[in-house]
Amino acid sequence: MNNLLEILRDPAWEGIAALIAILVLVLPLVVKARKSLSSNQKILAFVKKTASITLAVSFFLPLSRCQGTSSDTYAYKQILSIFEASTFNLNIFLFSIIILIAFIWPVLFIFYYSYGHRSKIKSILKAIEPLLCLGTFYVLLIITMSGKLLFGGYVAFLSIMSYFISSLLERSSGVIYVVRVSIIVIFLSFMWPTIHDHYMFAKSFFDPTINQLIGQKFKHSTVQSPVYVTHLTFMDADTKTIMVTETAELINKAVVDGMQLAKNANSYLEINHPGHKLANTDDNVNKFLNIFWDFNLSKGDKIQKIVTEMMDPHKVDALVAGQYLEKKGDIINVRPFVVSKSKKSIVSRNLIFQKNELICYDSHNYSVKRLCSETHYKIQEAVQKLLYSL
Repeated sequence: MNNLLEILRDPAWEGIAALIAILVLVLPLVVKARKSLSSNQKILAFVKKTASITLAVSFFLPLSRCQGTSSDTYAYKQILSIFEASTFNLNIFLFSIIILIAFIWPVLFIFYYSYGHRSKIKSILKAIEPLLCLGTFYVLLIITMSGKLLFGGYVAFLSIMSYFISSLLERSSGVIYVVRVSIIVIFLSFMWPTIHDHYMFAKSFFDPTINQLIGQKFKHSTVQSPVYVTHLTFMDADTKTIMVTETAELINKAVVDGMQLAKNANSYLEINHPGHKLANTDDNVNKFLNIFWDFNLSKGDKIQKIVTEMMDPHKVDALVAGQYLEKKGDIINVRPFVVSKSKKSIVSRNLIFQKNELICYDSHNYSVKRLCSETHYKIQEAVQKLLYSL
């Protein structure tokens, strides 16, 4: 039963459930609305024209802002990067062209509907409109995934959704309508993993805010003493040494993000507070490793020695660290844990990833690696929950 539940939690099954929901709930409503609006084609045409113009305008507006920086994402700057690059990169060139097409195709279609003369071409364009709408939506997800939406991003998403809905509600032949519905279902089945990835990434930023608001609404009148938390870099469980790879830096960033998000939701947590932190240096990590991997000590003795020799001198209440292990079959084991001074315990969470789920490439710069969004979210969520248990 547990295995069945794990399978059903897979994003692919969530995608199938979403498609079924669309077919059962949304499409009948669209059909009904389409019949009721059949006499208001001018309104729908006006909405499409307006949406096509605002989408083209958003090409020059700030779409999103990278988390923790003041760097904004512009679609037109992606096009300019082709000419600014010192060497030609085919992938960047193709992706830039796709971005340009994603923003301007509705204007081109509207222009042809107004001045074109071939009815067959118009029918073909109307049939593929939903596919292109979803394609634009997909591109917008990719280029805004690693940041917070700004005004231009909201304009772009609202524009393409307005165009998409108007397109579905327009009067058309039964064949074209069936083609449209088929395109929507097929495309969403391929698009779901990216939507799910974007959702998990966004969830990591919204959840702590919601938790904090709930905490403020229902917080107890008693004041809790500060809990001082610090962290050391992950260790390689295979070599029993410090992780010094690029992957280690990315994992440590997810850990630090999880610590900060836990603090945002729990004001009593103090992260690397001056006078209450353990410097994340090679000496301190090696000292921790020597204690942690000392097979002559029991688990209780190890904890006591870590507390006495490392945490007490630096006035630290909790120490966050972790293990990384690559197993056969491209399996990655990431295990963050927290050493609690008050409870004299080590509490951990075990995360399993496929190797291809660990590292992704930044959508704005293909030479920059990052943790895949869902992996980043799961690691920081694990750290948050560990700190909540203190």
